[in-house]
Amino acid sequence: MLAKNFYIKLSEMIDDMSDEERIEILNQDCLIILKRIKESCDSGQHFAIVPNKVLNRNLKSFAKKFNLCVYYKRSNSIIFLRNFCGVSFSSFKDDRYRFLKCIFPKSLEYKNVELERKDFFEKALKGVKRVK
Repeated sequence: MLAKNFYIKLSEMIDDMSDEERIEILNQDCLIILKRIKESCDSGQHFAIVPNKVLNRNLKSFAKKFNLCVYYKRSNSIIFLRNFCGVSFSSFKDDRYRFLKCIFPKSLEYKNVELERKDFFEKALKGVKRVK
């Protein structure tokens, strides 16, 4: 799905919500998230980077409401603008992956976390043509 189509579908989902749901979901942090998504879609990018000044609980509720794919990192979060599959990869798993990659790259736990990460990216980037 193209980024502009993603934003159009997201806008339609927001328009279909009742006024009470909009007030509940669209707080100050969620408006920052929507602004980042709009800027990324206008520039044609397939992801939006949300800074950590946005509370994670607001981002999680927003992502859960609209089934967004989110990759949480320590410094920021990345929303993938490809599909509405609702998968996420937590910052704990990201930290664990980076730690095990450096210290224990041959361990079974590292391989399991690496498989989870690959599955996340396959689901989040479904439909993207890969350049070899």
